[in-house]
Amino acid sequence: MASPLCLAHAAATCKRWRRIMARPGFFADMIRGLHPRPFAGNYYNRASPLDIVFVPSPTSPPQPQQRAVGSHKFSLDFPPGGAGSWEVVDSSRSLVLLAKKKRSGWMRRCFPDLIACEPATRRYKLIPRVEEMKHHRCLGAYLVDTLRSAEHKPHGGLHVVDIMTNFRGVCVIYQEYDGVSDGIGCARAFFFSRNTRALRVPHTWFAEKSSSLGNDVVLHGPDSQHFLGYAGGSLLWSIRGDDTRLVTATGGTLSLPDNFQRTVLRVVDSARRRGYVMLVCLQGSNLQVFEALSYSNWNNQGEWELHKSLDLMEATRGLVGHKEEYFVGSLKLITASPKSIVLAPTVGTWMFSVDLHTITSGGR
Repeated sequence: MASPLCLAHAAATCKRWRRIMARPGFFADMIRGLHPRPFAGNYYNRASPLDIVFVPSPTSPPQPQQRAVGSHKFSLDFPPGGAGSWEVVDSSRSLVLLAKKKRSGWMRRCFPDLIACEPATRRYKLIPRVEEMKHHRCLGAYLVDTLRSAEHKPHGGLHVVDIMTNFRGVCVIYQEYDGVSDGIGCARAFFFSRNTRALRVPHTWFAEKSSSLGNDVVLHGPDSQHFLGYAGGSLLWSIRGDDTRLVTATGGTLSLPDNFQRTVLRVVDSARRRGYVMLVCLQGSNLQVFEALSYSNWNNQGEWELHKSLDLMEATRGLVGHKEEYFVGSLKLITASPKSIVLAPTVGTWMFSVDLHTITSGGR
């Protein structure tokens, strides 16, 4: 944009453009688009040797106000015991969630010791486990509420809240029902946050509340749920054998379209419509993306609209290693993130990625 006058000229073009520019968040979205947050890279758990590896993001032309940062700045050698004592279970913005490694055996899958750390500032916070649940199977641990926020100063003005004091941690465990066979039970989510009212030890962390997934949805074993992502302010899961809804960590549900015969791969916030969530699905070799308006209680939402459909066999035809027979059978999900997914055929080692913001494919 050469000049702010361009905005005035655009607003004067027609009423529709004027309404678009007058909606809340328009200028914030525009600024984020012009100046996206720098992305340093990802952490991976390496099997041999057992440690955590930081992989920088692919190099891109740096912005004038940005400086290149070496990967050594993101070392995880500062938590107790060093990086070899922990494994990465989640990350969000500048934070990484680590779980304490356990010896082999059934305890390896139980409620872990957790640490949330910020590698760039070499700070960490211990998230204490719930002792009465330490022998229960852990289904996953996640970081939420990591958006930066601002608070009013006592004498006026605003200041940015430190992300290390503002986030929450979530640990989901499996509880088998007593006296019931076949491992039937339910999943329970524990939310951890900073205790600002503690008198003896201020700013300690504690389990502020717990709730069951989908309001006591019955699970036929700990592997009958599948984590789909964080969208609309909630963590979401699908339940094996239930193609009518998704469930949240706070007891809500998200209804799926009628006669929904598709595999849900990921749920993410819409990049093009504020307040909407995207449902990324697979039907054969056809990738489909649906959108709906989200609500805070997740017991009601807008109608699902088909946003985009992508024939993966045709979209990947120009990629190196592409073969039509790869798409005769089903495709499998390799990895998923809020920005992209990696898919592969059930045979062979060929893989490709799909950008969830632009819905375009690329080779790997």
